[in-house]
Amino acid sequence: TDLTSVILPTSCKSIGLNAFNGCTSLDTINLSGVTYLRSGAFDGCSSLNIDINMPNLRGSRAGHTELEYSVFFGSGITRILNIGSVTTLGLYSFAQRCPNLTEAWIPKTVVDIGRLTFYECPSLSIVVCLAETPPTTNAPSAAHQPFDNNAPGRKIYVPW
Repeated sequence: TDLTSVILPTSCKSIGLNAFNGCTSLDTINLSGVTYLRSGAFDGCSSLNIDINMPNLRGSRAGHTELEYSVFFGSGITRILNIGSVTTLGLYSFAQRCPNLTEAWIPKTVVDIGRLTFYECPSLSIVVCLAETPPTTNAPSAAHQPFDNNAPGRKIYVPW
């Protein structure tokens, strides 16, 4: 819980299951070289005050183009600018319960957004979906939608 900063070597391409889970003081890490990101990697990193810019992100592990659950659950991330070429944002996958998240850019490669993906992100006011065909959602009911409990007046932009 005392870890505040991490400098990843350029050779680090993968962050494993629950790698930094519960590191409540972690506030700085550069993820731009990361290719694979597993479940719970930054779950509960409430001080993680960074923009997500991961242009090389491909998914959770080799051969899998989805992001798994709770990658940044309850973290302090502020914006999602680039999440590479993932195709699926799975159940709770990316940023559920992130109070500081204001903006999310969803790449054109995403075809499915899992239930509760951006749930209870009360500051999320801008979502930009770059796909020409909007992604579907696997939410089983109206109570499990990916964007529930965001900022009032949230805007979702799509290409035209």
